[in-house]
Amino acid sequence: MEGRGKYWYYKQTQNQNSILFVGEIKDNTFNGLGKMMFNCGTNYSGSFVNNTLNSQRAVVVFGNGDKYKGPVIAN
Repeated sequence: MEGRGKYWYYKQTQNQNSILFVGEIKDNTFNGLGKMMFNCGTNYSGSFVNNTLNSQRAVVVFGNGDKYKGPVIAN
């Protein structure tokens, strides 16, 4: 996959998150700006590096409505 697009990962079990990714894809991985939406109601907007959340200016809106703006570096 290459370019801008959508990727939907569906998991039917309750302890696994289904996700929808909309953004930049390079070499079959999420790289660049994008948005990831989880079935628990949490949404992440920011940068991705090799399929991981990696942004100094991310916006995360949690399912309960709380909002966080700032760095997000996931391992």
